[in-house]
Amino acid sequence: MSRPSARGRTLSLQASRWVLLVISLLLIAVVVSRQTGSLPGPVLRIVDSALIGTVAALAMLSAHVSRRFFAAHLVLAVAGVFVSVVHAAAGGETLLRVAAVLNGYLLVVSAFLILRVVVRERRVTADTLFGALGFYLAMGVLFGVVYTTIARWDPAAFAPPQPVVEGATSLYYFSLATLTGVGYGDISPASNAARIAASLEAVIGVIILAALVGRIVGLQVARQASVETEQRLDAIEAALVARIEQSVAAAAEAPAQAAGRPEEPR
Repeated sequence: MSRPSARGRTLSLQASRWVLLVISLLLIAVVVSRQTGSLPGPVLRIVDSALIGTVAALAMLSAHVSRRFFAAHLVLAVAGVFVSVVHAAAGGETLLRVAAVLNGYLLVVSAFLILRVVVRERRVTADTLFGALGFYLAMGVLFGVVYTTIARWDPAAFAPPQPVVEGATSLYYFSLATLTGVGYGDISPASNAARIAASLEAVIGVIILAALVGRIVGLQVARQASVETEQRLDAIEAALVARIEQSVAAAAEAPAQAAGRPEEPR
């Protein structure tokens, strides 16, 4: 039984990273955005920081960043989880703000790295599709962190007021609803800061969808055109080779035919 090649194993590992990245982002959106009741808020904040750190690590691995860059940001990811754990044990509003800054920064870096991979792709692959989905979800989670920070500073920034300090926050859900343009209306921005952030996310959501879909369709069309061009060139090359072979064969037969003819009387 043949063993998979090194390139095949690399591509499989790369695809697994993208799948895990998308799953981590979906877990952030689903687990952390649920209403309070089943888990304490500090525990959910630890889970949130751990998942965001996982997303950052997977994004850096998929983007093939330098070891120094990876090590520095991995330290920040571990620091985010550590700050959340310390807050769960000791409390303190300052620790919450530090964790929010670290998580927001890691999400910005992750989104940038994912977008860079998608833009550099020259054909539609699993990396392109999962990367586009990952970037879209990363922007939704990033704005969820922004909304949570706004609500933490101003509890009346959203209507109805969203529980942030006491437990989980449903503002990740609000962020994804705003990003996709659904806007159910069960949560609405009430302060100027929340309205500005929501308006910005709504515009960015439309731009991201148009740009990513256009990019993927453009790559597929270019790929198809390239395949058709290669097929036409192969057909032309085959026709030229056949004609050259016929010409060579005719040129080789001409002396033999001339030698076999009887000499005409003078």
